[in-house]
Amino acid sequence: RGVTSEDCAALGAALRESGALSRLTALDLSSNSIGPDGARCIAEAAAAAGGAPLLRELSLSENRLGDGGAGALSLLLRAIGPPPDGRRAEQPAEQPAEEPPADALVR
Repeated sequence: RGVTSEDCAALGAALRESGALSRLTALDLSSNSIGPDGARCIAEAAAAAGGAPLLRELSLSENRLGDGGAGALSLLLRAIGPPPDGRRAEQPAEQPAEEPPADALVR
């Protein structure tokens, strides 16, 4: 469980500053310790960089996003537009009992 919400701030800044978000096609951060703040950092970095227009796959399953993180990511999904053929939304894995499900992510 290596990547935390705090790490997402640095990751978001690095992706934004390097210009990598404009070329990114997949991002797999599943099975980490990312919470709502980390999801917000990723979404804000993408928004500040003009989105991630080539992103086809985003995996954040088995994290602790909760409704706050799902809401932040839904803003990201709206900012990059409707999914072209090939983009898929991964159904979040079962959340621990203390965390609400993040099903708003795919609405």
